[in-house]
Amino acid sequence: MADVFLGSVYAKIELRNDSLDRSLKAAQRQLSGMNSSLERNAGVGVTSAAKISAAYAIAGVVQGVTMKAIDSLTASISGGIRRFDTMKSYPKVMANLGYSAEESAKSIKTMADKAQGLPTALNDLAATTKSLAPFSRSLSEATDLSIALNDAFLAAGSSAADTSRGMIQFTQMLSKGKVDMGAWNTLQETMGSSLQQVAKKLGIASGNTMELYESLKTGKISFQQFTDAILELDKKGVNGLKNFRDQAFDATGGIQTMLDNLKNAMNRFWENLFNKIGSENFARGMKIITNAIADFGSIMGEVITAVMP
Repeated sequence: MADVFLGSVYAKIELRNDSLDRSLKAAQRQLSGMNSSLERNAGVGVTSAAKISAAYAIAGVVQGVTMKAIDSLTASISGGIRRFDTMKSYPKVMANLGYSAEESAKSIKTMADKAQGLPTALNDLAATTKSLAPFSRSLSEATDLSIALNDAFLAAGSSAADTSRGMIQFTQMLSKGKVDMGAWNTLQETMGSSLQQVAKKLGIASGNTMELYESLKTGKISFQQFTDAILELDKKGVNGLKNFRDQAFDATGGIQTMLDNLKNAMNRFWENLFNKIGSENFARGMKIITNAIADFGSIMGEVITAVMP
């Protein structure tokens, strides 16, 4: 299979070279036609300076399109590599923290499954779970809490950046075992509507988040009760509302989310490809592509030469 992959890559590169050659010849014919037309109408030929300018203009267009394609491919592959590395390294990292290989493998698979369809990178979920694990009763609970929090932030309309910001503040409060106003304000900004539902779940009929803050601060409501409420709301809503999971999907139906989902889908594609062909075979394939990119400079020289007979 690796040979088929490498052969496919090489064939595509050869095809692109043939396509480039045809494009160069077409560009040369076009410029020759322009030159003839100008000579007929103005009685003078195009100057060498003008020919050079036209050549560089065409070269610039070709370079711009090519570099955009290379940048997109590189970004896509990089995301896939990060996902691949996360899937491979997460169980090892959690094993060093004392968790079994079985529960670590189950944890990363659960996160990978739950992240599908949402604008959430697996890397981010895994990082949150690692932070929550020391303060949770089990790795399974830390995994579920990470997923539930992500759903709660998205349900409240938070972007990926705001979700990350809120996650950091929540984790810091959980590690301290107490709330502080600065962190709480961040939670109100990033998961306000979800926080109101948590308050109602914990018996605060008005859903007042400041009342929930005071109850947490005085110990009337424990942090364990707080996190348990978030976990429960991710599965079953309060007062007839949908659960956080369903709300998250409803809130992330925009075009930008679709683009983020497409990016995550490409990450999964590359990760699956790496698993199928193996890292060594992939490295061989990438070497062919790298060599082709390294030859780009000489190709651009041929572009300029071709349109300047």
